[in-house]
Amino acid sequence: MLKRLLFIILFCLQYSIIAEAQIRQLDQSVSKFLAQFKEKPALGISVINTKTGKLVYDYNGEKLLAPASTLKLLTSYATLKILGPEYQFPTEVFVDKLPLADDFTSGKKDVGKVGNLSVRGYGDPAVVHETVFDWALTLKQLGVRQIDTLQLDDTLFVNTSVPSGDNPYQAAQGALSLNHNSYGLRIVPAGQQRKAVIETFPEIPISLDNNLISINSPELPLQVKQQVSNADLFAKRADLSALKLSVIGQVKANAKSYIEYRSVFSPTQYFGSVFKSYLEKVGVSVGQVRIAAVGGRAKLLTEFKSKPLAQIISDLNHYSNNFIAGQLLYALGQKNNALFDRETGIGKLEMVMSELDISSDSYRIYDGSGLNAENKITAQALSAVLQAAYADFTVAPYFVSSLSRYGASGTLKKRSLGPGYEKDEAAIWAKTGTIDGVSSLAGYVTTRKGERIAFSVISNGISIKQLAIDFEDELLRVLIAQ
Repeated sequence: MLKRLLFIILFCLQYSIIAEAQIRQLDQSVSKFLAQFKEKPALGISVINTKTGKLVYDYNGEKLLAPASTLKLLTSYATLKILGPEYQFPTEVFVDKLPLADDFTSGKKDVGKVGNLSVRGYGDPAVVHETVFDWALTLKQLGVRQIDTLQLDDTLFVNTSVPSGDNPYQAAQGALSLNHNSYGLRIVPAGQQRKAVIETFPEIPISLDNNLISINSPELPLQVKQQVSNADLFAKRADLSALKLSVIGQVKANAKSYIEYRSVFSPTQYFGSVFKSYLEKVGVSVGQVRIAAVGGRAKLLTEFKSKPLAQIISDLNHYSNNFIAGQLLYALGQKNNALFDRETGIGKLEMVMSELDISSDSYRIYDGSGLNAENKITAQALSAVLQAAYADFTVAPYFVSSLSRYGASGTLKKRSLGPGYEKDEAAIWAKTGTIDGVSSLAGYVTTRKGERIAFSVISNGISIKQLAIDFEDELLRVLIAQ
């Protein structure tokens, strides 16, 4: 009995020494990281044991910091919790006259004429041009042959904004959206001192002013400008035919073809232009296109459903897609009048934080993506969200699997912890975050003792991004080797 008691005491002492040694090693890593900067960055770290919920390690865990894209963890958890992993975004199609009201064999000339066809969007973030082409085929199969007016009903989203910039990650939100509200320019160099060939992807009816020159030694970066050549026509036609695209710059003459992506000027017109084109390609004639709410006498023809929310969340976190995060914020923001508003969505995020007993002093939320540098959250609050998601079996399988893994998937595919950690990397599921001066990493890691822990590390005011990435990797190596 005495020997057994001594063994337990020695084991506990040994465990205590190991734990303290690990904490010292973490502290040393923090000191070494901060010492590399003339102006020390703000740093917050929080590590929680997912089984016990107890704090394992903390460094400035209560400091408010900009989280960048790790804020998407909160958006993901809240959306899965409120809407459910099986939720599907609807897109409704209405017509004035049902196309099969008369038998096609009757010989009547008006068979397949539906009058106005209205498409009402609910913010499906997963619609791409292949989706729209399938919709066009389905409508033809349902008997649609002639549309007088293609009406685009984007009225369910209120207070939408224009793109915050030309980059795809700065795209606007919209009830009717396509290709994450971005388009591609397929660029094919065409020989020395000749204009490169440029095609829009997908094909859209715009005026293109091409001044992109193929040259052996490029000096001018590619610049793309979107301008409305006729504002009245642009608003009246509700498509992109009045949009002028100017492309200038230089491209290497012997380079391979590639695609440049840009945010689209007007999401609804973009959707309408591509949908009209695809309807006509499958044999459905379309008259004019306009933006208008569904009429009171319109009849519901069909409803298209998005892929399940769980799959959309996986795309969101694997590719850190800001557009999807913005659409989910609207999806959370349905008000009593059935309209969707981003401010209401932010209120839902705050409600979830309150339900987790996370103090309102621990966060400031301005969007669902983390793109806005005014977003703030503490490392402790972020780890608490991770802990809550892990403990909730209704969302945990979908939430955890949506994250990236070192050397294997998503935004961590090109990262590695180095030799000797190859097997350990498979047990790391995490979300990265990067904006100017900010680097963050948060997720789950399994130690070599089999303990699973939730961690978050946020660095603000960093002048060299790679140093922050190296530090994040070092923290994981220390935690793994516990």
